[in-house]
Amino acid sequence: ISKVTFFIPTIHCSSCIWLLENLHKLNPHILHSSVNFVRKEVYVTFREQDLSLRHLAELLHSIHYLPEISPEKKRDDHTDKTGNRLILKIGIAGFCFGNIMLLSFPEYMPGGVVQETFLRRFFGFLAFVLALPVVFYCSQDYFTAAFKSLRKKIVSIDLPIALGIITMFIYSSFIVFTNKGPGYFDSLAGLIFFMLTGRWFQGKTYKALSFERDYKSYFPMAV
Repeated sequence: ISKVTFFIPTIHCSSCIWLLENLHKLNPHILHSSVNFVRKEVYVTFREQDLSLRHLAELLHSIHYLPEISPEKKRDDHTDKTGNRLILKIGIAGFCFGNIMLLSFPEYMPGGVVQETFLRRFFGFLAFVLALPVVFYCSQDYFTAAFKSLRKKIVSIDLPIALGIITMFIYSSFIVFTNKGPGYFDSLAGLIFFMLTGRWFQGKTYKALSFERDYKSYFPMAV
């Protein structure tokens, strides 16, 4: 029996914890697994004669939890890069959300429908263009996680989110291209923006509440 610790920077929610702590359902040679959410680590106990370390890493990769195999000193750098990528997605989603809201502003006013057919269609197409980076870049993690979990016959929390995003985008595009209205791109962009903001805030909260310290935390600042 062997035990191994993997650093997985893509851990971000309670669904990730549930899935990683039920690895024994995906492979019977895994005896136990537990997650440290703050450190983004998973501890796995397995039978090495029946399951190699390589196949264990491939199993994690197949469900969208690729282990980061790197020296300890690079771990914080990778975490910072992951956080910066999330902030970039929040910025793009917020920019598109704000502009789509401005284009949809007449629809929120009582009787405030854009009378000009050309302007109404132009605003709809512009909202569609602004929604593209939100759906295909900012929501990329939800689609990838949902697809890989579904391939393992596991329903994760990312699946209904991905289905909702796809459904709203397709329906809104149909409305715009058939000239039946402005669609719901403002709600779509706002939903993704607030979900990403919630993920960032959740990570900051867990990090602030962490009581774990390593030996370097007890050194004086001068040292």
